[in-house]
Amino acid sequence: MNSNVIIAGAAPDTANLGVNALCFSSAANLFSQDQQLEITVLDHAKNLRENAYPILNGRSCHLLGAKYSNRFYQSSSFLNIDLTRNIPVICSEQKSIFKKAKALLDISGGDSFTDLYGEKRFKSICYPKKLAMDYGIPLILLPQTYGPFEDDDYIQEAKRYVNYASFAFARDKYSFDYLKQLLGDSFDEYKHRQAVDVAFLLPTSTEKTLKEKNILPEITEGKEILGLNISGLIYQNPTAAKDNYKISIDYNGLVKKIIQTLLDESDADIWLVPHVLAPTGHYESDSDACHHLKSCLPAALQTRVKVITGDYDQCDIKGLISYCSWFCGTRMHATIAALSNCIPTAGLAYSGKFHGVFASADQEDSVIDARGSDQQEIHDDIIDSWRQRNEIKVALEKKIPAVKATATEQMQVIVEFINR
Repeated sequence: MNSNVIIAGAAPDTANLGVNALCFSSAANLFSQDQQLEITVLDHAKNLRENAYPILNGRSCHLLGAKYSNRFYQSSSFLNIDLTRNIPVICSEQKSIFKKAKALLDISGGDSFTDLYGEKRFKSICYPKKLAMDYGIPLILLPQTYGPFEDDDYIQEAKRYVNYASFAFARDKYSFDYLKQLLGDSFDEYKHRQAVDVAFLLPTSTEKTLKEKNILPEITEGKEILGLNISGLIYQNPTAAKDNYKISIDYNGLVKKIIQTLLDESDADIWLVPHVLAPTGHYESDSDACHHLKSCLPAALQTRVKVITGDYDQCDIKGLISYCSWFCGTRMHATIAALSNCIPTAGLAYSGKFHGVFASADQEDSVIDARGSDQQEIHDDIIDSWRQRNEIKVALEKKIPAVKATATEQMQVIVEFINR
């Protein structure tokens, strides 16, 4: 098998639909530029599965187990792939694919090219970049966030990878500014570019697909639908949310009050939309958080609140979100799914990454920081976003086509480079 392109840093075998959206969008839009590309996606399994990841129009990606592991004797360990590259008698599917690759496209989970999450996470995110250097494969850093970095050794390591890269795309203006600061005199305006998040190009499942999968809730004709994405990470572990993300407000009480206000001031139905599908009982499960939140509402209001359930993927959830006339999300890629469909959206942020992505769509004013101290003010800002939804929609319909055009152009640049 001849693997032309490797995608790293967005394994599609996670419960996080945001990461899945990055992977699917990248592959789908590479294929849209060149149907003849052969794409291998690195995931957390142990072996190679040919054409195991369907994309669009009959095209599929291969999946290859390649991950950060101290079990150097396993062929799926990054360490094994690295150590055996110059030992001819040792053959593996992983080594063969890296030897033949024309480029390695790395997206670092969108926001994980940083040392904020500890040494192990940093090494895991950096190892595919190291393999590209060691194997002499052209490295392309797909649109992502850069930094912040605090450790001097990690700063120097990150700079090595970015300088080696044939292209390094930053997914928003703030990350681009950080990238320029990180590189200093080695900044190259041709290689290092401001871009937009690839998930703006994520395909949207059609009504037919949603009905075939039996995941489209019953819709009352003429009734408005308002969507809320609830983060299990924040909802189910308030202490960790305070320690890790500096969220001092009562998030659970806030989202409950938002729902009550929306139901009191409209006749709309509300859809609670999970975006991280961790198993039941897991602290990150958005589904668990949504079901618990609904159960905390007065019985009279629960009839107007529906939790999105079923076997859906990243494209399906974007299709379901497209039925909303307004959306509020705490998971950033849930909000990108809404924004890219020109749906007025409030981002209830717990990190700075929301600001740059929303600014790409001229919607930075729609980011409400959950780390603020005044819970009533946060509530009022979100409700104001809902009240202004008609004006916001007009602005999005003017801006989003340009955002998608930028996303398409950056993929054209990448494919042209690969084919050279």
